[in-house]
Amino acid sequence: MTINIFNSPKPFAFIQFFTIFFNLFLVLFLAPFSTHANSSSEINIKAVGDMMLGLNAPSKYPDHFFLEEVSDILSNSDISFGNQEGSICDLETLSPKCNSSNKECHAFKSPSHLILQYKKAGFDVLSLANNHIFDYGSACASETKNKIENNNILAIGLTDKIRKYSKDEKNLLSSVRFINKNNQVIAFIGFHFSNSGQRLLSIHETQLAQNIIQFLKQKSDIVIVSMHAGSEGHLARHTLNSNEFFKGENRGNSIKFAHTVIDAGADLVLGHGPHVLRGLEIYKDRLIAYSLGNFATYSGFSLIYPKNLGAILDITLSHTGAFKRGQIFSTIQKKDAQGKTRLKLDLSHQALKEIYLLSNEDFSQSSPQIYNDGSVRPIANSQ
Repeated sequence: MTINIFNSPKPFAFIQFFTIFFNLFLVLFLAPFSTHANSSSEINIKAVGDMMLGLNAPSKYPDHFFLEEVSDILSNSDISFGNQEGSICDLETLSPKCNSSNKECHAFKSPSHLILQYKKAGFDVLSLANNHIFDYGSACASETKNKIENNNILAIGLTDKIRKYSKDEKNLLSSVRFINKNNQVIAFIGFHFSNSGQRLLSIHETQLAQNIIQFLKQKSDIVIVSMHAGSEGHLARHTLNSNEFFKGENRGNSIKFAHTVIDAGADLVLGHGPHVLRGLEIYKDRLIAYSLGNFATYSGFSLIYPKNLGAILDITLSHTGAFKRGQIFSTIQKKDAQGKTRLKLDLSHQALKEIYLLSNEDFSQSSPQIYNDGSVRPIANSQ
């Protein structure tokens, strides 16, 4: 039985049927888990933005442990998360997006051995819901997901099948992953500003997003949403409460989408895609990070200021998903004497200053409290 939920005006009816349909499927995944969190339980998450560790040429990927300086921070958490921008694939294939008529082709494919760097650094979850996952076609996207998960890292945001031909809920759920930490079930789901290749969930599909998140909230203690949205570049530092466009493409309204998914039950929204840092907001006691910038982009990305700034956002959530406290670690990417990109902790704290500025300018009434030492605290009234 297949239930059409794509334009369902009745999310609660959808949840009833979805629950019945997936009863056996979810039991297989969730049976070992407890969905009754201890009131003293907390979840600590380290989150970063866009990552692409290199291209398929020896001169375009690092010959060293690129994440070495930040690995101790990343590994010291319950869950570490980032956005894998592009495919990780060893298939000999050309990019369908690059041809003689495309003068500005940005196609990203990394060799699979670079996954070991993510594993060594302590990453637990990588989002594939972005505009570069299909740069080398659907087969390469599938290989990316498989190779990441074969290294015991969860890959979210990519359905197993093309949604046009596989409209059942099992296919939608194939883009979701569950983690059991501290006697809590945490659900991760990723959204993108389009449904590229028809294997992604779009931020424009708001009713579908609400339906899925309401369902996930019934089956987990905490729901975390990855959001790839917004315009790009140094002119896109500010978060607009309207649709943002880049090269004529509608990249969505990040604020509207983030608020919508929190209204539906999400507990944390992690944004990426603009390739610059953006502000933080508290909405209904939940934290939204609108963009965490370029974190680890060894080649293929412009690293002209402010696109060379990134951050590790240390987030602690209560057992109910409410934001309790955080910490901002500033990072920077720059070239060494040999012209190779290096990722460093930034002792001048430029990312912290940027996030503080943008949070207060864009969310003056709903920004968290951000202090000079990088600590982040809730506000008294986040409604």
